[in-house]
Amino acid sequence: MIPAAGFNQALINLKAYCCSQNSPNPCTQAEKDKLPKTRYPESAYFFDHLVDVTMRRLDGIASLAYNLKLDPTGKERREYITEVAKNPSGAQGKTLEDQYKKYRS
Repeated sequence: MIPAAGFNQALINLKAYCCSQNSPNPCTQAEKDKLPKTRYPESAYFFDHLVDVTMRRLDGIASLAYNLKLDPTGKERREYITEVAKNPSGAQGKTLEDQYKKYRS
């Protein structure tokens, strides 16, 4: 589920993309100055911006999540995968496969 703040961020990112285009532009310079300059998808489709916001929240990295609250399960999975990846025994693939099967069933 995407929180309301996520929808709002996706709309802001969509507007930022549209305002950055050279075609006839409905945005004023003041509006352009208030919008984010980077990190959003270069797409005119709202769906792309929703996916971007959602995946960044699920990824569990706060600096990439547009200052939105991270998804707790996604953050937990990222931390688990990071710990498994640090294991020098070489069993990472099997461990992650088992965890994935558990999560998906």
